[in-house]
Amino acid sequence: MNEENMRPLPQRPAKATRKSKTRAALVNAAAELFGELGYADTTLDAVAERAGLHVQTLYQHFPSKELLAIAPEQDGLERFKAAVRKKSPDQVFTEFWREWIVASANRTQSRYRASFLRKLSDASFGPAVAGQQQAITKEYLTLLELGVAEELQLDPRTSRVPSLFAAMLWGGNVAVGHRWAASFSRTDLVEEVAAVVGDVRSLMRLWLDANEDGHEHPDR
Repeated sequence: MNEENMRPLPQRPAKATRKSKTRAALVNAAAELFGELGYADTTLDAVAERAGLHVQTLYQHFPSKELLAIAPEQDGLERFKAAVRKKSPDQVFTEFWREWIVASANRTQSRYRASFLRKLSDASFGPAVAGQQQAITKEYLTLLELGVAEELQLDPRTSRVPSLFAAMLWGGNVAVGHRWAASFSRTDLVEEVAAVVGDVRSLMRLWLDANEDGHEHPDR
């Protein structure tokens, strides 16, 4: 066996590991309390107490309640950006997205169900949280547009098609999320988001069939 392969993998520094665990504990505690009490009635002191930490520790990670409320979505975006960077060039982007969004839906159903349902129905989350969500959505749409453009071999600077399909992928997920919430989570969110990707992929194939050389007609 090659000696190089026998070397131990580099370990994550203990300080970074503690920081990551502390942040995760705060995010999970906040998600539980937002789901139980709602956004307006959840205090940062209560979040810190639920996480078993001092409130000053919370402020070191989250300077505001708005950032704490949007943390699951922000963390998901950062994980997605990292996954995109590591994606194999041979993997079709929409298949990659299907795997990602199914895993994300699983996480929502199992870990953040109550807080997600509250966010869709609780007006007290307010414009500050909505503004943070819009910024996250914009980043997702940009990444989806670039991925679809690569899959269809189009230039997103000159073609509107990638942005249209990206909007379908994202908008479809938002729509099934609202339907899932309206059913009081009785439907299967994982099946729903997977179906959205399947529908969009079918539309993409229709578009490709109508443009056999893979390029848009100049008059379109």
